[in-house]
Amino acid sequence: MKRSLAYAVVVAAICCALLFDTQARAVCGASEPARGALIDTIRDNPDLVTFYMLLKKSGLGNTLRAGTSYTVFAPTDAAFSRVPKEKMVELEGDPNKLKNLLMYHIAPGRYFRTNLPGMRSLTAMSGHNLALKGRNADSLSINEANLTPKSAPASNGAVHLIDAVMWPQGNLAEIPALKPPASLVEVLKTKGNYKVMLQALESTGLGARINQGAFTLFAPTDEAFGKDPGLMSDKARLEQVLSYHISPRMKNETKDVSGIILQVSTLYGKPVYFKNVGGTTVNDALVIAPDMRAGEGIVHGIDRVLSPKDADARASRR
Repeated sequence: MKRSLAYAVVVAAICCALLFDTQARAVCGASEPARGALIDTIRDNPDLVTFYMLLKKSGLGNTLRAGTSYTVFAPTDAAFSRVPKEKMVELEGDPNKLKNLLMYHIAPGRYFRTNLPGMRSLTAMSGHNLALKGRNADSLSINEANLTPKSAPASNGAVHLIDAVMWPQGNLAEIPALKPPASLVEVLKTKGNYKVMLQALESTGLGARINQGAFTLFAPTDEAFGKDPGLMSDKARLEQVLSYHISPRMKNETKDVSGIILQVSTLYGKPVYFKNVGGTTVNDALVIAPDMRAGEGIVHGIDRVLSPKDADARASRR
């Protein structure tokens, strides 16, 4: 009996040691291993030696060590080897050009590989638009580059290796002044698929309210609103529904719900359930554009409109 019990304990310990996905670690009661900052993750990758050296030379290394979340699309050494030598010499000799090129490969916000399918674009630090394509996490491209199978999470973002260096249009030497969006509404205005949400926030007056203070906004896309065509014409119901998408809590990030389900209070008075286990969701909606920061708040783009009518039933099931 004692031998059987000891054997069971050993097997359980081995199973927990071998389970590396977030959900399995939660079941076993283990915590996630500590992750380094973005710049450390890049430094430790043997395929990103050139990219790391250029980041350090440009001064962006310190930016990628700070607490702000970024997503880095990092060209591999093989990608840089295909850039003409004279062009590399020109870049390394011109700090402005070098910094702007590297900022073209960095997007504010934390976008894991599972977040990217279905997204159409991201805005780079340089101010340029980055076009995304791909229906699943295994076949993704950004502008003219393909994402390799290698991606790595970091404490303040994510790194995706790409097979080509991306080149922005226009004068590479001109670096725009970086001004982060001042409000949650401004974040939505920079994206192309939240026009209905912007109209709804304006018509109910909730847009002015969330522009001041710390809020988390779960923003359905235009396609999501299209599934409920009568919602926009029913102002009373619209206000209730929108208030169910807004939390007065500051910056609920995807990293805060890794492996767990977080009950998040809303202006409607009933909670939503935010989790990141095998994909990030809020209630039954998929988070397709996570961690878009603005001032003291944050926006998560979602693929469906949340219904406050489901809140009580959902709470009883969990």
